[in-house]
Amino acid sequence: MNDERLLKGVDLESLSDEELHSKLIAVKGLGKWSVEMFQIFKLRRQDIFSVGDLAVRKGLGVILHNNPEKFESSKGRTDLEKLAATKFSPWRSLLCMYAYSAWDDWKEKK
Repeated sequence: MNDERLLKGVDLESLSDEELHSKLIAVKGLGKWSVEMFQIFKLRRQDIFSVGDLAVRKGLGVILHNNPEKFESSKGRTDLEKLAATKFSPWRSLLCMYAYSAWDDWKEKK
């Protein structure tokens, strides 16, 4: 099927996070990370957490443990997802923004 037809006439901004995710994932070439970035940066959704984003994991490692490698293991990723869901919802997109900034600052200092 032509990918353009999947989204033709669809008001993406009106869809729930879950509906938007399923619609966009169906488009060839779009994956989970791309959809999350679209939700955070284009649609300004407030509660999107991208545990698959390396800069987010490294930045939160710096913020929470002064160690950018803290959340690199699969257990670390799981722990980070649980922490974000329990402590930072409904502001997880903002948490990602802080993580990007912390990671950028860390890299500049090294």
